Amino acid sequence: MTDRKVRRLKEAPDTSVGQLACALRRSRGALGLTQAQAADAIEMSMSTIQRAEAGNTVPKRHVVDGYVAKLGLDPEEADRLFAKATRPAGQQRRSLTQAPHPRMVSTADDLGNALSRVWEEDDQPSVKIMEGRVTAVRVDEKKRAHYAFLSRSAANRIVRRRQLPSDVRQLRSYLYACQVQERRFRVWIEAYHRVKAKEREAAMAKKTAEAEERRKWLGWASRKGAVDIMLEAGFIPAEPFPGSSTAPWTARCRNCGLVSRFRLSYVRQGLGCRMCARRPQPSTPSGATAMPARLTPEVAEQRARAKGWVPAVPYPGAEVPWPGHCAACGLPGAPKYGNFCSPKSAQGPCRPCSGSQKKTETEARTIMLQRSLTPLVPYPGNNAPWESECGKCGGITAPTLSSVRKAIKQGQPKCCDLCRRNGPITAAAAEDLLRLAGAEPLGAFPGIKKPWWARCLNCQQEVAPSLDSIKHAGTGACRFCGGYGISADDDALVYLATHQTLGAAKIGIATVGSRRLDQHRARGWTVVGTCKLSGRHARAVEHAVLSTWKDLALPYGVRPADMPQAGFTETVSLEDYSLEEVQRDLAQALATVPKVPATRRP
Repeated sequence: MTDRKVRRLKEAPDTSVGQLACALRRSRGALGLTQAQAADAIEMSMSTIQRAEAGNTVPKRHVVDGYVAKLGLDPEEADRLFAKATRPAGQQRRSLTQAPHPRMVSTADDLGNALSRVWEEDDQPSVKIMEGRVTAVRVDEKKRAHYAFLSRSAANRIVRRRQLPSDVRQLRSYLYACQVQERRFRVWIEAYHRVKAKEREAAMAKKTAEAEERRKWLGWASRKGAVDIMLEAGFIPAEPFPGSSTAPWTARCRNCGLVSRFRLSYVRQGLGCRMCARRPQPSTPSGATAMPARLTPEVAEQRARAKGWVPAVPYPGAEVPWPGHCAACGLPGAPKYGNFCSPKSAQGPCRPCSGSQKKTETEARTIMLQRSLTPLVPYPGNNAPWESECGKCGGITAPTLSSVRKAIKQGQPKCCDLCRRNGPITAAAAEDLLRLAGAEPLGAFPGIKKPWWARCLNCQQEVAPSLDSIKHAGTGACRFCGGYGISADDDALVYLATHQTLGAAKIGIATVGSRRLDQHRARGWTVVGTCKLSGRHARAVEHAVLSTWKDLALPYGVRPADMPQAGFTETVSLEDYSLEEVQRDLAQALATVPKVPATRRP
């Protein structure tokens, strides 16, 4: 590149990539090296050096690191310019896959998108690098039990959203390969369990529905009734009834002669042949089925215009896009006649008029602002949770755009659902409620749902309740001496229990003399050991053990349904964490507190 082009980049770089290229050139020029000499020093090809200093594309990170190590480029300047070049303002989020936060993941598609985005945020490492990172961490015998081998093909399929991790161990390996911090593993594992549980529920519901359908149509009378329904609708079955109304059934249309596969459930809803899109005809007075009239282009156009669609070409068929424009908004489109003119269909021909068309980023944000909601992430779609900040209470919420449009249509107030639940409240009124709950605020009112640091007027402990919990739980502001759980000076027990069938261990606390341990024993739990402490110290021990499990991203040992007596969040799976390790964590937590309980307060 000529010196004139170098001066232009140095004097007036108009892009962040150009600024990085100028810095690379300056570091090389300060040593008086040519590009060929710089390539030899960094041990890279000359074409790589030329592309890095051209300012047209972002160089790879290892190229910039080579300039830092060999050519004296300032590390802080390199990090700043590289971050600016790879994540320019206004382009970072658009260049990444749109995905919800792991805590909001509910479907397999959401989880696949979120895992793909994690890979993108790590600068898209190659599958070879990912495999190497996992192989390195599996050298440690202790960690090998928690991390599965991640092959290149498996990593590629997960990155391309073609499959999800096969189990929790492979999920940990994938996250580690994308350099996600281990303390963040827990939210991902919880999301994975939610998705798998939803898939199991859907499969069970489908299996139950199919079994019910088969049972419903099992008798001879039901099979004859199915044939009668098909004959009345103008279809002549070509094979015996398959046994389910949702199973394909080969039949011939008496109107057009089409031989195809129909579903009895669709026919019962009034959907006819896809070629002639006829409507089911009533029976004649004699009881015989009347032969339906063929759908003519004139009748099809008349029905389409009655629905508000102005065709631009003659009727092409029921399952073929029909170009035209909307009579209401005038926008062009190409809906299918069979979709918007079929019997019992409430679907309109124009997607913009019906509101089902995906909005642009600007249009969607405008709708959210009509309800005083400021989106914090890019627009995910009409029916996906959209993380936003309420302009009234400052809280974080995640409504869908469809629900916001519905709320505006219903005339709901301009706020989030949390504000609507609590009503408008001033800072002075919030402080009065906090004092009434037994605590003195230590700072300004942060919002309805945010932690509010305060000092308990009874035990002088610093606590951080939210105003929403104070208003609706009715338990007071202090978790140590409030109206729930164990108070600070109560005599309490820290206990460790195991369940052989569920393969889980549980840490917990209970008031001395309560029935808590008996409730666990009745559900098959075995109490391994207990330790008597004051309520304050018992809470501290429980918190220390649960924090250790959270940092290790260990999954819960049981499901909520397995513990109707509550407490599943304080369990751990013994498949992922041995009983000896659980006892070690408990012993370390107990070593930090006195063993003699405080006197019970009068």
